[in-house]
Amino acid sequence: MYTLKEDDDMKAKLAAMTRRLEELELKRIHEVQAVAEAPLQVKLCPNCQSYEHLVEECPAISVEREMFRDQANVVGQFKPNNNASYGNTYNSSWRNHPNFSWKARATQYQQPDPPSQQSSSLEQVIANLSKVVGDFVGNQEATNAQSIKELTEWRVL
Repeated sequence: MYTLKEDDDMKAKLAAMTRRLEELELKRIHEVQAVAEAPLQVKLCPNCQSYEHLVEECPAISVEREMFRDQANVVGQFKPNNNASYGNTYNSSWRNHPNFSWKARATQYQQPDPPSQQSSSLEQVIANLSKVVGDFVGNQEATNAQSIKELTEWRVL
């Protein structure tokens, strides 16, 4: 059997520990590189449109659950109207409404008065229309002339 000196034994143990430490460091470096090389996929929370948390951690979910629970409770407490003889829209205050009655009644509206004879004749209307159209055409010609003048001045510049 071969016995090592205590100093050599300690050096061998130190060398083995150094190798083991280097192996662990390399392994750790490879793990970090693998994580760093993996594309980071940040997902948008569809409930609150935030990137700060995952869907499972969304604070809006508990609020929505509470809201839907309240709505379900309201629906569960709905009591139909027992006076609804003709459907869910029956209202006892409509009983005497004139539009919902089968009784024959006198007409409550007044017929419009027949058109009165005005002193203006068809010739006057045509003359007024002709004057208005003439004024419009004159104004349009003046506007067109001004626009043409401005455009020709721009070309000169």
